[in-house]
Amino acid sequence: MMIDLHWPLNVLSRAIHYKNISAAAASIGLSQPQISRLVQKLENELEVRLIDKSSPRNSSWTPQARQLAQLYERSSKTLDSSLAQLKEDNLPSSIKIGTLEGLALEASKLTKRLFDFSTIKECFLDVFDQDEMEAKFLSGDIDLMFSSRLPGLKKGLPHKVIGFQKMMKKQGSLKTEDNFRLFSPFEYSSSKKTAKETKGVLISNSLFVRSQWLETIGGSGQIPGPIQKKSFQTSLPVLLIAQDYIHPQIWQKC
Repeated sequence: MMIDLHWPLNVLSRAIHYKNISAAAASIGLSQPQISRLVQKLENELEVRLIDKSSPRNSSWTPQARQLAQLYERSSKTLDSSLAQLKEDNLPSSIKIGTLEGLALEASKLTKRLFDFSTIKECFLDVFDQDEMEAKFLSGDIDLMFSSRLPGLKKGLPHKVIGFQKMMKKQGSLKTEDNFRLFSPFEYSSSKKTAKETKGVLISNSLFVRSQWLETIGGSGQIPGPIQKKSFQTSLPVLLIAQDYIHPQIWQKC
């Protein structure tokens, strides 16, 4: 019953501040007949008189009407406070973020922002290869991920374009060992045929390992460039992707 009476009580709590229904109708955005019908509904349901009709030309509110309005206002404040506390209690304090190694700096910046401006107190930030990260995301083991593409099996996920990044071909400085090829596992899955023509192939999910190999041993491979605001030819989007269950307040801080 209280659900049905919520709107009539809400109207009464606003109208009671005026001398009568006519005065209230001029101020609260409802017509006199509308307010009268809602007040009549309350009188019928609660079996209490809200309008003093002893003087038809100058009807006014009864003491019971004022008591009922005050009761509703106190109850509404208590409910609002309880709902606010419930909302606060449901905000997450922990989050799991996955990232490609070339996007680790952006992931670290986001983590710091979440620590500073949200309820997050604990963050698991891990580096993965593309395929492994997507598998963990699709299984729900990661809440947010920095990637260059949306996972194919999920549509309509919350996501933002952070910028754009080019994969830059890099040649090792030691020419005597320039016949090595370096790949991430994701790159190698589509380059196996050409890779076999070289002296040796190094596959590592660590960008650090591949970069150090190029610097100290030689060979060739692709290294992600800096993130830029504009898209250039062959550049890839840098996406921040969230699970569809991500709390709206957390997503706003991302």
